[in-house]
Amino acid sequence: MSYLRPTLLITIIVFPLLVLNLAACGSDGDDAIGTPVGPSGQANEVLAELMRTRFTGETNDGEPRYINVQVRENRQTTGFNVLVEFNGDEYETIVEEFRTINVWMADAYADLFTSGRDVAEGHMSARMQVIGRQGTSPNSIVYKTRLKREDAEGIDWANRASVDFREIWDVLILNPTWRQALTEAGELSTES
Repeated sequence: MSYLRPTLLITIIVFPLLVLNLAACGSDGDDAIGTPVGPSGQANEVLAELMRTRFTGETNDGEPRYINVQVRENRQTTGFNVLVEFNGDEYETIVEEFRTINVWMADAYADLFTSGRDVAEGHMSARMQVIGRQGTSPNSIVYKTRLKREDAEGIDWANRASVDFREIWDVLILNPTWRQALTEAGELSTES
C-alpha cells in the first residue's frame, strides 16, 4: 500500500498546480484570445490590438464602439481568422447605418490585410438595436461579413473608397428588416 502514496501525492498536489499554471497562461479576461507563447501568440496579440485600436471610442449613441475580438489559427489553411464585433452608429435610416458600417468594415479589413501578418480570413459583425416584428431587439448582430485572403489580395487598399466591397466579401448575416429596407431603397439587388 505504500506505493500508492507518491501517486496520491502527485494527484492531489502536482496536478492542481499544473492546471492552475495552464489557466494562468490563458486568456486575461479582456478578450476571447489566449496568450500563447512564441511568434503565433505575438501575432494574435498584434492583430487583436490592431482591431481594438480601429474600434476605439464611442458610437454616436454613446455606446462603446469595440465589443470583442478573437484571433484563431485557421485549421484549413495557414494564417489566422480574425473575428470582430463592434457597435454601429444609429442614424435616421437603415441605409445610412448600412453605408456607415460598410466603411467601418472596409477600413478594418484594410488594417488586417495590410498588417503584414498572416491573415487567412476576417469576419466583421456589426451590432445594433433593431426594431422588427417582435419589437425592439437591443444589440443584435444586424450585418456580418467575411473576407478571405484570396479575395483580399486583389484589392487596391489605398483606393478602397472606390471599391464596392459588397461584390467582394461574403455576407453571412443580414437582418431581415435591414434586407427588406435596403432592397426597397435600391442598395441591394433582389438576388442578394
